Amino acid sequence: MGDENDIPETEDELLPTEEHTVDAASPAEHRKRRLSAKQQARATDDWWREALSTPQGRFVLWGILQSCHTFEDRFACGPNGFPQSEATWFQAGEQSIGLRLHRSWMRIDFSAVNQMHVENDNAFAKRPPPTKADA
Repeated sequence: MGDENDIPETEDELLPTEEHTVDAASPAEHRKRRLSAKQQARATDDWWREALSTPQGRFVLWGILQSCHTFEDRFACGPNGFPQSEATWFQAGEQSIGLRLHRSWMRIDFSAVNQMHVENDNAFAKRPPPTKADA
């Protein structure tokens, strides 16, 4: 990290200076913050897009969705069969974060998320084409 010279020697050095003060009423400051937020969002989307661009990345992201039980509806019961509402709500929270991730990835790169399903989801497993005997 830093060396000994980075440590402030006096309390005055810890206090913010005017150059670090933000004017909340300044239109220029609002524009600057909006631009910064957009740049950060774009960089984040690029990071996810890169992760979704490789089979290994899609495999890891699929694992995250599976660990959140994203595509399952779970209802917790105790050993005697009585509903455990706290556990059910906890599991609903896990599923919710998985769904939020999945939806954000679909917004970023729909075709890569579709490919992730094709590669990892048994519901998307390739089936042989139907024959005349199947009809």
